[in-house]
Amino acid sequence: MNTMTNELKAGPANQSRPIRMMGVEIFVRISGEDSGGAYTLLEQRVSPGAGSPPHSIPQDKSFLVLEGEVDVLLGSETVRLTAGGSAFAPRGTRHCFRNPSEMPARIIVVTSPGGHEAFLSGLALAAAEGRDLKEAAASFGVAL
Repeated sequence: MNTMTNELKAGPANQSRPIRMMGVEIFVRISGEDSGGAYTLLEQRVSPGAGSPPHSIPQDKSFLVLEGEVDVLLGSETVRLTAGGSAFAPRGTRHCFRNPSEMPARIIVVTSPGGHEAFLSGLALAAAEGRDLKEAAASFGVAL
């Protein structure tokens, strides 16, 4: 049974304030709530040398590089993606990304089911407050 509504949702291109951490600006373009829990769509602007630490999440995650280049770890394999390149990390797969270049990168990240934005906001808050990030991540079912 489809739990999504037929209500259309749209907004201006930069409607959300970014979540900032680890040299990455994360814009929630479609939240889990907006999609009826089906997925979350994020735009991430990744500074040179920045990225995420290796982790696994309880969602499937897809990456699409819009600008620049990004190294993506999928399990034990690292792939370099350039503009137009994509990668998929099934739920539970250890993964991370990093911008290896001296130029900023811009990527789209989709997680399914939705709700990943709550983890990102919670982790950014924990980092800002100097709390243990592994403990904060674990409260969202994420293993750092």
